[in-house]
Amino acid sequence: MRNWDMEATITNPTTQKAAEATAQPISKSTRTRRTKTMPRVSYSFAEFSAMAGKERTWTYRQVAKGRIRAITGYGTAMIPASELERIFGATGGAARP
Repeated sequence: MRNWDMEATITNPTTQKAAEATAQPISKSTRTRRTKTMPRVSYSFAEFSAMAGKERTWTYRQVAKGRIRAITGYGTAMIPASELERIFGATGGAARP
């Protein structure tokens, strides 16, 4: 809630004083706190294609031919990160075979 919204909705002076005391801006260190990210376990067809340096249709053809394993279900298809490592030998690299 913005400060001007709080002032319009609070009519009790005691409550208003408490609201103003708690409406301090968030410190920069709190806003930019980062959490540890987990490694990717799967990629979309577009992401996989971009890392391979190929067109997205190339990825679909490779999956259809059985050369790349895909995880299907839950309304989407993903390619496991292990396939990227198996084909290109590195995670997240744009290396070509």
